[in-house]
Amino acid sequence: MSTNEISSTDYGQLRAFVAVAEALSFSRAAEKLGVSSSALSQLVRGLEERVGVSLLHRNTRSVSLTEAGEQLLRRARPAVDELAAALEATRELRARPSGVVRIHCFRAAAELYLRPLLRAFSETYPDVVLDITLDDEVVDIVEGGYDVAIRIGEVIEQDLVAVKLGPDLRQIVVASPDYLARRGTPSHPRDLTLHACIGWRWPGHEAPHKWEF
Repeated sequence: MSTNEISSTDYGQLRAFVAVAEALSFSRAAEKLGVSSSALSQLVRGLEERVGVSLLHRNTRSVSLTEAGEQLLRRARPAVDELAAALEATRELRARPSGVVRIHCFRAAAELYLRPLLRAFSETYPDVVLDITLDDEVVDIVEGGYDVAIRIGEVIEQDLVAVKLGPDLRQIVVASPDYLARRGTPSHPRDLTLHACIGWRWPGHEAPHKWEF
């Protein structure tokens, strides 16, 4: 290996050496790193073999640094600390969601489920940008480049994973007092066949929605 290359072995051996050199104890350094003393000893021994010089004086009671070990510690400690800080910062990014989430949402679903949550979501995840499209047509979310689709009704493609956002919607039949005064009040659902009813069609469905009682 040339001097300008680095591998995972380099970092592991240097980290082990710095821990032992700071603690002057294999057992204390092993406890700090969460590894066994024997594993730590092998890493340090491997580093000594690679550099061709002893870095530590060892005996049954104590550990001390050689001159080469003191020199390496002065130069390696800042590098190991910097790498550890970089890794920790990367882990924090993983723990803190960020980026753009593209959402395709039915208009009614936006009012019922999305809008009430926007403020709390933005406060909880300030690094996430929501790109929301309000549209009542069913689109291919993969082809459209969307991450999430929020819909109402049974409008779910078979290859999508669906998560229920709220309780079942309750549908009611309403009429104005003026209409009921003119046409009478139905007493049974079958009476509705004699009334002027306004229905609707779910996006993606050709036939009007059938009322269920």
